[in-house]
Amino acid sequence: EADRLELGRHRVHLVVEEYWNTAEVLIDVVPAGAPFFVSDVDGTLTTSENAEAWDFLLGTLPDPHPFAAEALSLLASKGYRPMYITARPEWLDRRTREFVAVHGFPPGLIHTTLTYTGGTGDTAAAYKTEELAMLAGKGLVPSWLFGNKDSDAKAFDTAGVPPDHR
Repeated sequence: EADRLELGRHRVHLVVEEYWNTAEVLIDVVPAGAPFFVSDVDGTLTTSENAEAWDFLLGTLPDPHPFAAEALSLLASKGYRPMYITARPEWLDRRTREFVAVHGFPPGLIHTTLTYTGGTGDTAAAYKTEELAMLAGKGLVPSWLFGNKDSDAKAFDTAGVPPDHR
């Protein structure tokens, strides 16, 4: 009980002594029922579903949809916490964080798959369904969901969010 983190955002710095590798972890501790939204990234925030693949090869970041950052920032300004759930592979985590920051999206938690290849179609739907179920198991159901693919809609159908909020 004494080691419990208080409500709020906590930055934890990790060090692997043997190799002196470091990592930073952000932990958001929120009460059950806290208002938040979830957005997909590729094709939802980027201008096309495959923009990241091309831009990764070119060493640039994808362009965002016009006004997407402003829309999500408006929700954040009203007290909704941002969360981005993408079926991108884990090794694109840093580029995803950079995309969010550079294009002015509100900072929030970013979950990628833990796989090397990421997921599309049914694999992406299953991953996002599991992520949303994990949140629901902690008493957290998003107020708003944003996506652009059938796989997003399939995952959102199981999240308990009214259709007019997704």
